[in-house]
Amino acid sequence: MDSTRFDVLARRLSGTDTRRGVFKTLAAAGLGLGLGAAGLGEALGKKKSKGKKDVTARCKKSEECSGKLVCQKANSQNYYDETVKRCCIEEGDPCDQGYECCGVDVICNGGYCQSA
Repeated sequence: MDSTRFDVLARRLSGTDTRRGVFKTLAAAGLGLGLGAAGLGEALGKKKSKGKKDVTARCKKSEECSGKLVCQKANSQNYYDETVKRCCIEEGDPCDQGYECCGVDVICNGGYCQSA
């Protein structure tokens, strides 16, 4: 940057500005910092879930489900329509509630999905 441009920039930054101008500058700086933080997270390897679905969410195939969840008919006796596939937990895997487990008559017993 040559000295003329630097002097112009220095005068603009040091000059008095209206409250509205100051507010616009602060808003633009805040937006820039927010966008920079989002990009920084991706640059550091923090991956977004990219739309992966959680347990009991409707699905068509297992690739849509997050983690070790699979896309099957979930335990539908009391909670869901039997014809709808949902992201659910396979038999033998850890669970908190029975409706998270895949299949009809599968319950959460002792913290694991098991056939009733």
